[in-house]
Amino acid sequence: METKIFEDFELQEGKEKIMLSAPHAFIHLRDGEIRLAETNTNKIVLDLCDELKTYGIYKTISSDNDANYDKDCQYKKECLKQVKRSKIKLLIDFHGMASEREEDICIGIANYELVNNDKEFIDQVIKIFNKNGFKNVSIDKPFDCTRKECVSNYIHAETGIYAMQIEINGKYRLEDSKEFNLDGIKKSIKDIIKLFKNSQK
Repeated sequence: METKIFEDFELQEGKEKIMLSAPHAFIHLRDGEIRLAETNTNKIVLDLCDELKTYGIYKTISSDNDANYDKDCQYKKECLKQVKRSKIKLLIDFHGMASEREEDICIGIANYELVNNDKEFIDQVIKIFNKNGFKNVSIDKPFDCTRKECVSNYIHAETGIYAMQIEINGKYRLEDSKEFNLDGIKKSIKDIIKLFKNSQK
C-alpha cells in the first residue's frame, strides 16, 4: 500500500474503510510544554494496517505541535482529506495513559456523540476488551474527547462517521511491564473492527 510522507507524520493507504491514528507516538509540545511519547501506539497502528489493510496515520518523529490539541493542524487536515476521499466509516485514535491510572482502557466518545449515540455498539466494544483481559474499561473517564480539537471529535464533526479515542494504560504498552500485552490490545481492536463491519452489513 502507498505511504504518503509528511514532515512529522505518515499516512498509509489501505483497502478497508477504517482509519487508525496515533498522533502522540513521539515527544511533542503542548502550549510550549514537553509531553512524553505514548509508547507503542504507532506500533499498534502499523501492525494492524499491515495485517488488516486498513488506513493509518501516525507521527514518525518528535515535533513542536500536538495533533490532538492544536486547532490548526496538518495531521488532522490530511486525515480528514483521506477519510473523505476513501469514504472511511470508522476512525480509531490511539493514545496512552499513565500506568498509575486505575482504568485499563478508556473509550473517549463525548457522551456517545462520536458514535452517533450507538450505545449497543459500545457495550459490545467493552465486552470485547473484557474478553481479552482488560477488565476496567471506562467511558469518557478520565478522557472524554469533548474538545473539538481532538482528532476523533474533529473527524466526527466534519463527517459524521463513527470515531473513538482509545486510551491504553501504560502497563499494557510498555515492554518492561509485567503486564505488557500489546497482542491483547491488537486482538481487541481486530475484534472491534470485525464487529463494526458486521454491523454495517
